[in-house]
Amino acid sequence: MKKITKIVQKIVPKESGDFNEGIMEIGEKICIPNGVHLCEKCPIKQFCYARENNLTEEIPVRIKDTKRKIENKTVLVMETKNGKIAIQKRNDKGLLAGLYELPNLNGIFNKDEVAKMVKDWNLKMINE
Repeated sequence: MKKITKIVQKIVPKESGDFNEGIMEIGEKICIPNGVHLCEKCPIKQFCYARENNLTEEIPVRIKDTKRKIENKTVLVMETKNGKIAIQKRNDKGLLAGLYELPNLNGIFNKDEVAKMVKDWNLKMINE
């Protein structure tokens, strides 16, 4: 893994979002796991380890889907008087780690329950 990390760090730009999206799209549309590989159409085929070593039937490896975890959440849209929307950062571990999301509560709450919580937080519900 350290060897791969060193190689990748040489080519991945600091602002890596577009790069990552592009690599994922190549994986989805060109390097089809357990499918027909479209190496001739690949824009980065000259860098491909699997192609160079005749391993396109083994790489990429299709990882078995993990069982979906269903979570019940109540999502809050919280807006300030000047129109700013509250967001929060997700935990550093788990699904979508470190990304931002709207504030939410574990569980499903009805309008009255949310109104009581909002009041307890010294906030007001404006959209009833």
